[in-house]
Amino acid sequence: MFWVIHSLLQDKTTLNHTGYIRMTGRVRVQDLKAAFQQICNRHESMRACFYLDEYNKDDRNDEAAGQGHMIMECWSWSTGR
Repeated sequence: MFWVIHSLLQDKTTLNHTGYIRMTGRVRVQDLKAAFQQICNRHESMRACFYLDEYNKDDRNDEAAGQGHMIMECWSWSTGR
């Protein structure tokens, strides 16, 4: 289903999802990575990767999607609250 929708949309970022979570205290990075990987393993849409092939056609590649990728950006500031 996602491949069909992705191939029909002009703006390919329409279905992108972002999230924000505020965590305080020590973050157990390995546990966070393991939890994220479990989500990717459970949900097919999290494992799907789309690439342009040599003819600039969308190509779904599930072989390359075995591992989820997570980007963590860490900021540290205080709002004075």
